[in-house]
Amino acid sequence: LYSSAASDVYKRQEWEEHLEDIEKKIKELDQFKLAINKKYKEYSLLLSKQIDNDQNWNEAAITIDKLYFVEKLLHKINIALN
Repeated sequence: LYSSAASDVYKRQEWEEHLEDIEKKIKELDQFKLAINKKYKEYSLLLSKQIDNDQNWNEAAITIDKLYFVEKLLHKINIALN
């Protein structure tokens, strides 16, 4: 009888710790998302400059590859957060 109650208390503590770990990971993922969104904006501005002002197609192609990767990464982050 007592071992079952002790087991329940232990299990509840385990679940609480697990929840705390998940919450920390979500916060880290949110922070990572903010950083990646910032990179996305940087690359978008750079691409605009490379195309509109510089007409530097080779560099623009490289930036498009970077944007594509960042978009895929943001998609994965959003899936993980939902």
